[in-house]
Amino acid sequence: MKLALALRRSTALRFPVELGIHDYLRDHSEIDVVSVNGTSSLSWKDALSCDPDALIGFLHQPEHVQQLTNMNIPSVCINSIFDHQHVSCVRSDAYAVGVMAANHFLNLQCEDYTFISDVPNHHYSERRQAGFNDTLKTHGIRANCISSNSLDPAVLWLKKKLADKTRSAVFCVNDLTARALLNLLEPRHPDLEDHLILLGVDNDPFYYDNGAVIFSSIDVNHRQVGYQAAQLVHQQYREKTSPPRCIEIPPLQLVNRYRQAQRLQSRHPAVSQALQIIASEYASPDLTPETLAAKCAISVRSLNRSLKTHDYPPLSRCILNARMRAAKELIERSNLTLEQVAFTVGYREYTTFFRAFKKHEGLAPSSYHESP
Repeated sequence: MKLALALRRSTALRFPVELGIHDYLRDHSEIDVVSVNGTSSLSWKDALSCDPDALIGFLHQPEHVQQLTNMNIPSVCINSIFDHQHVSCVRSDAYAVGVMAANHFLNLQCEDYTFISDVPNHHYSERRQAGFNDTLKTHGIRANCISSNSLDPAVLWLKKKLADKTRSAVFCVNDLTARALLNLLEPRHPDLEDHLILLGVDNDPFYYDNGAVIFSSIDVNHRQVGYQAAQLVHQQYREKTSPPRCIEIPPLQLVNRYRQAQRLQSRHPAVSQALQIIASEYASPDLTPETLAAKCAISVRSLNRSLKTHDYPPLSRCILNARMRAAKELIERSNLTLEQVAFTVGYREYTTFFRAFKKHEGLAPSSYHESP
């Protein structure tokens, strides 16, 4: 079975989902994953053009579903925001995520409960809000819900809560929203953590600041989503006539995080922006200190100076560290060749990756792969 992975668009989710897919593939050598220019995470166009026997991908556009229907091949949609009648879907159980969030806050006996989303009308936003609200209602509690394309209404609401000195529980639709709220509130509210208990979703490792923990988060188990998607598309390929199905994966766990004793200093906005770009774009070969600084509208020298102020290494090292972390994870847990690993984490040439990896880790990629 020739399998194409149309995963390139959703960079933030691609890595754990792809690991889950390769967890399944390790025990099924009859499945060949298509690679283009050394990487198996393809764009939608490349995935379709390679004439695959089956496809797994992030289907965000209605025309994608129509294209798959016309091709008549087994396909599984990952974490779709739509309900597709003609394509199987595997996604996290957003309602269960909301239930877990509500129970977490109930155990903490908070005085006030708020759900905040900056992606209104999104499937995950609506279902997480529903699970959160329904669980609180069973305890006679009515949650405040703020859903808007802008975070401005949420910031105004939370400033009022901070002024009232209430111990408020704030459930954010994802980690990105939670981090954005902190960036907007922290500069003028140094006692924020004493009054707001913030909870995000995705357990994204980017939202740890230099080892210090920012807020708790729900791990929605993207890796299991990937594994289940691979299993389902393989089943469809073997049975030929399997009807479309939607499988929802329950959240893995709530990861409790607590700040270090010393509060974090407010960061230069360009530092936060740079770290976020690295986290989402490290796999692009075009990401360099120069292109990164340009995106942040600041010089490399000034950005490196700001990074140093906050105890981060220089830009080049930040990019390298992100690529090496990803490479080690892929070497340990996927069945990609070392050349494919190199391309997947942002290197155009394997020799360049080899030298960088050996210098960073003290041993060659092949030796790391063989080590216990």
